[in-house]
Amino acid sequence: MKEEANTMNNQIKSRVATLDDTHELAHLNAVFNGVQLGPEQLSSRLANPHCVETPIVAEMDNCIVGFASLCLVLRVFYDTPHAELTELFVQEAYRHRGIGRALVVHAECLACEGGATELFVLTGFTNREAHSLYHAMGYEDDDRAMSKVLLNE
Repeated sequence: MKEEANTMNNQIKSRVATLDDTHELAHLNAVFNGVQLGPEQLSSRLANPHCVETPIVAEMDNCIVGFASLCLVLRVFYDTPHAELTELFVQEAYRHRGIGRALVVHAECLACEGGATELFVLTGFTNREAHSLYHAMGYEDDDRAMSKVLLNE
């Protein structure tokens, strides 16, 4: 796949994020996750050669309006890597324009190129808008995921 993917209407462009995107990504991450990571921290993480996540941005009107992140990890006990869409966010003013779909398609292409045969998505039980998008794109409910908050003492 090329580093860049366009949708049919050529107004939405998705591409792998670069170091030049860190200011916009820091802002969008704060809006989406409430996490205050500075551009310097994001730059350091993006430049890390051992990073297993690939951030993808969506541009419209020459602005970054959304992002996704693909985690692709080789596994010890399976033939194929584990692929997981770990983030998907589109600014509210730009929703329902195909941007989320374009980001997911880009992540799917990267996962396939990396050798994955499945793409996993975790999303909140009450996030009906995300559920609708994923179901419309052919995703099905699967295994139950569980988590635990670990406290560093």
